[in-house]
Amino acid sequence: MAALQHVNSATEITPLLACGSDYVKNGTQTLSIASVYATLDALESLWQAQRERQHLSVRGRAQGLRHYHAVYEASVRCVPLSLTRWEQWLAGLSEQGAQTTMGACPDDLSSSSSPQVQRVQKELVDSYWHLYRRLCWGSSGAAKAGLAAVLEHTESAASELQSVMATGAAALVAEQEAALAKPLQAFARLSAESAHLFADYPLIGKVERLWLSETVLPALGEPAEPLVEMLVRRTFKRDLQVPSVALPELLREYEESEINEHKVKDIVAVGQATLSSSWMRAASALYVHTTRLTDTTRPSGVGGMLEASSLSRDARLKELEEQLLSVLIKVPRGQGFLPALGLLMQRLMEDNGEASASTGPWRGLNGSQTQFYLYLLHQWFATYIGSHHRWSVTDMFAASDDADLWTFLLDRHAVCLTWALVTEKPALQDLAVRTHAETQLGYLDVLATRVDKLRAVFYSVVHCAQLYHASTTAFTKMEKRESRLRTAAAAMHSWMKEIGIETFCRALLNDLFDATAQWEEAQADYDACVQQRALLVEAELKLILYDTMMMLQCPDRSTERIERLVEAALDMCDAWGTSEREPSGRTSHEHKDLVLPIIGMAGRCLHRISASLRCDVASVSAVPEAQASLYRRAVQWVKRCIVAAAAIGGDPSSLWDEWSGLVSIPVFAAEQHSSGESPRRFYPPALLGYAIPATGRGRASRQTAASGGLDDVCWERRTVAKAVRKEVKTGVDGGGSRDDRVPSCIDTAGSGEEESGQPPLKKTRAN
Repeated sequence: MAALQHVNSATEITPLLACGSDYVKNGTQTLSIASVYATLDALESLWQAQRERQHLSVRGRAQGLRHYHAVYEASVRCVPLSLTRWEQWLAGLSEQGAQTTMGACPDDLSSSSSPQVQRVQKELVDSYWHLYRRLCWGSSGAAKAGLAAVLEHTESAASELQSVMATGAAALVAEQEAALAKPLQAFARLSAESAHLFADYPLIGKVERLWLSETVLPALGEPAEPLVEMLVRRTFKRDLQVPSVALPELLREYEESEINEHKVKDIVAVGQATLSSSWMRAASALYVHTTRLTDTTRPSGVGGMLEASSLSRDARLKELEEQLLSVLIKVPRGQGFLPALGLLMQRLMEDNGEASASTGPWRGLNGSQTQFYLYLLHQWFATYIGSHHRWSVTDMFAASDDADLWTFLLDRHAVCLTWALVTEKPALQDLAVRTHAETQLGYLDVLATRVDKLRAVFYSVVHCAQLYHASTTAFTKMEKRESRLRTAAAAMHSWMKEIGIETFCRALLNDLFDATAQWEEAQADYDACVQQRALLVEAELKLILYDTMMMLQCPDRSTERIERLVEAALDMCDAWGTSEREPSGRTSHEHKDLVLPIIGMAGRCLHRISASLRCDVASVSAVPEAQASLYRRAVQWVKRCIVAAAAIGGDPSSLWDEWSGLVSIPVFAAEQHSSGESPRRFYPPALLGYAIPATGRGRASRQTAASGGLDDVCWERRTVAKAVRKEVKTGVDGGGSRDDRVPSCIDTAGSGEEESGQPPLKKTRAN
């Protein structure tokens, strides 16, 4: 019956469920803001139409709510949403549905008071605010939403305090601390995250002090007065170290409320030092200027939001922001790095407050800004884990295994990716003077820039992992160290799979493949330079992904992606052929410029495949068939690369080295693994080129083995050298330039031994 009701409710809202269904299943699969916003616009229209229906069942409305939220959730994980879009999303979750018609069955039709719909709404709104706090971190709105969440902790703590009074005196202090720990730590974290909010920061401490004096103290009674006084004093000392618009007033409030005269002098000195600091001066100047601009800026029609574009165009505003950033990164003991990062994100979101795909352009993080963002994050992280991390209620993070620390750190990387991969609208250009290929290459150049920023963020995750690993050496207890390292590894592996691969890498690749598919459809044989550039961009992305997964030791790492890259590269070289057969009429130099980067990319892939094989066979006593098959294919690939490089006069030296390295990967016998002794003291180990089982039988098998391995390398080197020498001689005799084909491998046969009239010895090779 429940299944039938689910089908019936789905039938009611079929058009709505179809809109964005692929987003819900697989993510957006694109980084195109225009495409995502078009889907959201269609979703809004359909959702509004469904909400106005008078005969929509409770299940249908609840299912529609979940789908609506899921589409937005998938979208916001891949592309940034403007503040206007965030408000639109919340309105779609919060508005009351249509009233039921008279005479309708209350079990079948929903109304604004339906308990089921209200439960779903509350669940989704809670999820919304959780996402908003994580993805809009740094904004004033996220800080206020965080304060609302902290107040929920205080309410639950208040109920626990009632039971504390019923316990014995011996356990009173410990239980008081346990009951207060969660809200105290939440206030401490929110304060640390909001230090850049000059106008809003004082509110956090004010709310905390009100809670302590008006809720905690009455609940615990007179015996808890010293504890509450100490906690209130600590909030004053914390807040007096951070510049804010209310700092002078806060300092006076503390002096008037402090009852311990011995504490006043030191804490007042802290506040006065903050008042005279360069941070206070720079933040005050920025606040005054922003307030002046705000007073003269017309509010928009959405929630009183200011026209962020007007603020972003002010040159003086940007100058003051730069001054404040330069001051923050010089704050002693590294206490300014996180506020600097928060300020950077606050301005970024305000600059795009009302941006839309149609009006644009979006102002994301360019290459330099991305590196600066990551620099601030690295400096804060290194400082925090090195000196500030004590797992106490005054710290930002208190989870014993550091799960909360890694969630925060990886969220910052995900947000960085979202904003770094935003593409600004290109400047208008005269398309009449640009060829179609130039337009396509321009698009690929933009995509390559985004891939480079992806590398910076991925490598940043590895960098932070190494910083954390080094910091754990200070832990004396092996159990704690291993627990924290396991938590960090699990968090990074999950992030790479869900965010790195399935969200951003897949979206970038889909954008690339969609573009090339359109070009192929429009032009059956589109420009070779465009084909080359597209493959190189794809390869760079997949190599970055492979390297990162290897450095993080992700469980699902493999060479399959780069194996397919090698095949694609060699197929492309085969399709182009040699310069003489080049159908587009390119010169040999132009053809060389096309092919050499492709061969170089294939060589980079082969190097990683070789390293993977070396790692895989190091721990086994017999080479598995999977590794044997990969070795055989790798040898064939490197041979094809060498032939392709030599055909255009390229230097195959690194490829020869790669082949020799493949053949000479050591394979240790089972007894050597069990003994743990190095066999090199007695006899060289077996090499992979000789340990692979032969594919033939009988005499052919023996002949193949005899002529394989390093012997094969030497014969191929000579064959290639002779072919190159012959082509060079033909070019000279025909009046061509020797520069077109330069033998780049060492040609020992070129010394004249084969020109002496004596035919060289020949040997039949078994290929």
